[in-house]
Amino acid sequence: MVDKSKYALLLFLLALFLSVAALEKDESITIKASVRVRSTGQNFTIHCKSKDDDLGVHTIWPNDVYTFEFHNNVWGTTHF
Repeated sequence: MVDKSKYALLLFLLALFLSVAALEKDESITIKASVRVRSTGQNFTIHCKSKDDDLGVHTIWPNDVYTFEFHNNVWGTTHF
């Protein structure tokens, strides 16, 4: 009979290896989102923040673009 704990350990080690490899490349195993805000008329001010990060207040001038990127958390519940 096959010991299931050996398979569980193998799966754990594989997941750990993939996580470390992704972190060494400055990547994440979660989805990366890109946000692009463009003003086509008049200038306006925005304040972008999540529960964990505050990107501050930015004024977008006509024909200007403000962009930022973030990784969604493991549960997929990150909101900006």
